[in-house]
Amino acid sequence: MDAKKFLFIVLTFYLFGFASGPYSRTSTLNTSILTVQAEAGDADAQYQLGEVYKAGIGVRHSNSKAKMWFRLSALNGHKKAQNNLGEIYQKEKNYIEAREWYEHAAKQKHPEGITNLANLYDLGLGVMQNKHKAYELYLQSANLGNAQAMYKVGRSISSGQVVSKDEFQGCVWNYVAERHLLAGSLSKNFTNLRQRVQAMVNRCENILTENQITSAKKEAVNWKPRILYGSSK
Repeated sequence: MDAKKFLFIVLTFYLFGFASGPYSRTSTLNTSILTVQAEAGDADAQYQLGEVYKAGIGVRHSNSKAKMWFRLSALNGHKKAQNNLGEIYQKEKNYIEAREWYEHAAKQKHPEGITNLANLYDLGLGVMQNKHKAYELYLQSANLGNAQAMYKVGRSISSGQVVSKDEFQGCVWNYVAERHLLAGSLSKNFTNLRQRVQAMVNRCENILTENQITSAKKEAVNWKPRILYGSSK
């Protein structure tokens, strides 16, 4: 093999061979482009850069930089960044700031933001505990397609602790949640949610008649979110 051909192979391997690695040249270039866009004030680039630092993809993991970019994006009105920023503050146990950013996301009909806000009211974190308000928020998020909120609504209706008890309608919500989770994320959080939903589904099939189960599953199949996910922002 001549020297020129060998050099070409080495350079090709250097440029592309490590593309899947966490600190590859390719990913570094992509991060550089994102940084330029983010520094120019692009809210979506700021959000994506926050995700990059949060996950440590192509850069060293940095919670502080993730928080900085999420905050800039959130201030520019990016609803996913607002929710992510709220989650960071909640992990820091700064529930007041968390609630503020969840509220911003909720005003833009972001399902996860609404669910996270509902959780604060449900548990009384940074706010006076209010199960009825939590339920209303869960229902709003469930109607937007959030599986965690569907589970919460189904459980609340089945137990009758917050609203009138209705085992059938509670089971409908759990069947809807089950369907939405089938093609959902494989993250640990979703795995845990699947287990809780499955437990409720198993309960439904023990307490409902065969006709009720058939009807509940039919309603779940026909169910559609009232408002579909819109812009990524």
